[in-house]
Amino acid sequence: CYVESALTHGVPISVVTAEGTPQLVLKDAAFTLNDGQPEAVNPQAYGDDLAAARVTVLGAVAHASARSDHHNLMAAAAMAADQGHQRADGAIRILIIDNGLSDAGALNVAQPGMTAADPAEVAGFVRSHGGCPASLAGTTMTLYGAGYGITTADAAQFVEASGPNI
Repeated sequence: CYVESALTHGVPISVVTAEGTPQLVLKDAAFTLNDGQPEAVNPQAYGDDLAAARVTVLGAVAHASARSDHHNLMAAAAMAADQGHQRADGAIRILIIDNGLSDAGALNVAQPGMTAADPAEVAGFVRSHGGCPASLAGTTMTLYGAGYGITTADAAQFVEASGPNI
């Protein structure tokens, strides 16, 4: 997995939450496993350090909570991209764990007809309203969980607004 690879290669990890007003939950956490020595030098220490790093990163994800109402995925993605580009000289990877059902900001899928809109028009709208990161050059974003984790009650506003597209 990408997180495991980042941990084993000492790549800094930041965690941003999209729930409520986007916030940086974990900033530039980089882990040195086994004091920088190869795993073969001390497999037990390497494993212990890797487990502790996993707990830190996954704990940040698990304990991220909203501090306000709504959900603004585009603002969170922009924050993550900007955060990554502040630190990295080259390519960055953003893993988005989210259902994708934003109800705030430039990409509000709760708006009537939004899920049936032309993607190019939506992208143009988002761009013209400042909803994009300063730069996406060298950025790869992967979305995990689109449509998952939303309850029937939570989905009501999206279904009402967009009909069977959700």
